Amino acid sequence: MSQLHLNAIVTQALLDEEFRAAILNGQRQARLAAFDLTDQEREAVLAIPAHDLDGFIRQIEAYTCLVNHWYEATTPKRTEALFSGSAAYFVG
Repeated sequence: MSQLHLNAIVTQALLDEEFRAAILNGQRQARLAAFDLTDQEREAVLAIPAHDLDGFIRQIEAYTCLVNHWYEATTPKRTEALFSGSAAYFVG
């Protein structure tokens, strides 16, 4: 998941009126070619049903939160992985 690339899309949409109009008016796929997105990210951004910039940004944020939540839920905590076997060495 590339939070940086999704943020770049949002930033460009906020700053570039022509880009903003293109992503909201059927030219999204062509405009996304400039970004280094995974296939999953590209599909998610293309599937956003937004008619205005606010709705578009909210959908990207929802996608990002969903993916980040899934990643955190399926990835063991680093400290647990590092110290899981070391407790036996410190027990009296």
